[in-house]
Amino acid sequence: MSQEPYDIFGLHAGSPLTGDYSTYAAEVGNVIWAWNHLHAALGDNFWLLTGIEDPVYPRSIWHSFRSDSGQRNMLSALVLTHLQTFANDPEDTKKRQFHHALEELVLMLKEVDHISKFRNDVTHTLWTKEHQVEIDYENYSLPKAVPDTERGDLRGKKMEKRLQGKDTKLVFRTLANYSFELAQYCRFIDTWLSMWDDSETFPDKPKRPSILE
Repeated sequence: MSQEPYDIFGLHAGSPLTGDYSTYAAEVGNVIWAWNHLHAALGDNFWLLTGIEDPVYPRSIWHSFRSDSGQRNMLSALVLTHLQTFANDPEDTKKRQFHHALEELVLMLKEVDHISKFRNDVTHTLWTKEHQVEIDYENYSLPKAVPDTERGDLRGKKMEKRLQGKDTKLVFRTLANYSFELAQYCRFIDTWLSMWDDSETFPDKPKRPSILE
């Protein structure tokens, strides 16, 4: 028996999930993949700020939270505690670096919180086929994939509005790429939190692409 995923709502019962559907599925997969990298980078930020040398312990704490937002809230609390207790000294390069990295991490967490709403809608929206008034049986092809707004899916309604007039696949790919850029930025923050970097300048934070607004 074939293990191919089936398009059970298709015109041809049992036809493999191909064409536009598989492309959409791949782009959603890219978003999930990139998001996991971003959260792993935030987890490393958490480890460094605990001051615990062996990463096994802080990572156990990090993964004890079953939601991404819970993990970010925990990191945010740790960052704010450092900001409240850490004495910055502009004349001391290391202290200045550490303090600036903390401030950048505050901004980073706000940005991740912002795009997390988009990411959640992308990954949890139910997709269906675009309605076809007339079907060409001789030259049948899979219709466009669209958010399902007929089953009371509020995410689908939000996604439909957000994607109006935009190339859905481009939006998804942009969200994935932006998540990877933020992950790389978190890695650079690591170098200043750990005092590994002796540079005097901090790179610009990745700018959110307008298509994600």
